[in-house]
Amino acid sequence: MKKRDLRKFVKIIAVITCLLVNIPAMGQDMLVATKPEALAFKLQHEKIDMRIGYPALVDLQGKQPGLTLHDDDDDDFEIVISPEWASDPVKKPSVVKVQKWRTSRWREYQTITVDHLKEYKEKPVKTCKYGGRLDTQEKATGFFYTKKVNGAWTLVDPCGHHYISMSVNSISPNDRNPDSKAAFKEKFGNKKNWTVKTAALLKEKLHLNSLGCWSSWELFKEAGAPTPYFRRWNVMARYAKEKNLTYKKYGHTGFENNVIPVFDPEFPVFCDKLFQNMKETKDDPYLIGHFSDNELPLKEKDIIKRHLECGEKSSSAQRAKSWLKERGKTVNDITEKDDREFCKLVISTYYRIVSEKMKKYDPNHLFVGTRFHGGVLKASVTYEACGPYVDVVSMNYYHRWSPEQDLLDERAVLSGKPLLITEWYAKGVDGGLPLTAGAGFAVHTQKERGMFYENYTLGLLKNKNVLGWHWHRYIDDGPKHRKENASNKGFLDIRFNEWEELTNSVQKINKQVYSLRDYLLTLKSDNFPDKPRQPNSEQ
Repeated sequence: MKKRDLRKFVKIIAVITCLLVNIPAMGQDMLVATKPEALAFKLQHEKIDMRIGYPALVDLQGKQPGLTLHDDDDDDFEIVISPEWASDPVKKPSVVKVQKWRTSRWREYQTITVDHLKEYKEKPVKTCKYGGRLDTQEKATGFFYTKKVNGAWTLVDPCGHHYISMSVNSISPNDRNPDSKAAFKEKFGNKKNWTVKTAALLKEKLHLNSLGCWSSWELFKEAGAPTPYFRRWNVMARYAKEKNLTYKKYGHTGFENNVIPVFDPEFPVFCDKLFQNMKETKDDPYLIGHFSDNELPLKEKDIIKRHLECGEKSSSAQRAKSWLKERGKTVNDITEKDDREFCKLVISTYYRIVSEKMKKYDPNHLFVGTRFHGGVLKASVTYEACGPYVDVVSMNYYHRWSPEQDLLDERAVLSGKPLLITEWYAKGVDGGLPLTAGAGFAVHTQKERGMFYENYTLGLLKNKNVLGWHWHRYIDDGPKHRKENASNKGFLDIRFNEWEELTNSVQKINKQVYSLRDYLLTLKSDNFPDKPRQPNSEQ
């Protein structure tokens, strides 16, 4: 060893000795952890880099200093003792291998669970029959509404208590589903037994407090197990179907030219007639709100041309022509700004008509939008246009391992309304079903699905604009019913058995959701993965 390198090595030993002498608690753990994988010396050319790996500094009885030292007298010498998470209230994240798209490579993503919150301690919070927290009190109106309290949006339940909507979509018996009907008959026998047992699972085990979209809310009322719920109307999908302007598409209704015929003079009349059916639940305190449609094609790119291609006599084409004429433009002059402005007209027209007709027949409940997705979800114009008419902005928020705090904040500001996350999920390789269908992530195990649930919901709880979340879906899509689109999306398999490593994480989050919310709203941590991070590696 060269004299120069020997001098550097002596300095390293001196630093370690200093740490051991002056930080007893830390030193004790370091002595235990002085293994190659935890404490590494690197000697290379003119530089020695010493790094103490994260395992050496885990859970040091609350004493977790980080330290970076530089030798200012020797430019080629550096000592680094800096576990990035050492002094942070969040432990170093776990890593989960994820496939974002069915044709993409598997990548590693950092993942936070409840166990990573080093300073967090659960504080029991009692809840009322609706699931709202009893230690809060706002005005009791007898219905759900939204309110901003201390800068954070919240749902308020009929009794006036703060409420976070935790749910799963498509909670229904599946008694006619070819994949599940035999298991249904064996386990439940009839719909009432299914409802009673399912209500117990949802409320007592999983601590879910509402029924998501496409759920059989009527059965829960009939069985004496009323649960807060949402209704869906598919108003534009129904109207366009009557006009032969739709086609079958996986995940949502397809519209010709990706155009909704919102400028048809008959559309407001159709809404008025359909929404008269709201009278049956207008006075129901358990109803949270109404979805008017699901994943409408509201992309701004080429939206004017798509309207012009709908047929010369169609109201869609006529409105696009008149809009261009008003601005002295032709089809050859259309700019991105024009598409954006026309898209805003389309969205605002739809939301204005639907909101007016909906509130005419049900002024008591929330209008929770159309479950924006994909490119529509990303566009600013989406939120600017719907904001004046909607009570809650619903987002089918896929392709994000961790919620983007800045994006969520921006969307709430643009719309002036709170957000509800209405679809998201991960599917597991060990679920035994194809991974080709659906927008959710693919992971290898059910445990990793659970880790995703924790990571994602902790990020949502950290955001002041989010009212809750609805996982998609209650039960897996089986191969007999969905064929090539079968997928491991559910909390349960096709025989109504829990995916327990997933549902254990669901339970862990949901049973202490209000305690976690209080903690996370005050947590300031640069290392909390509140933005999507670049993958650590590829396989």
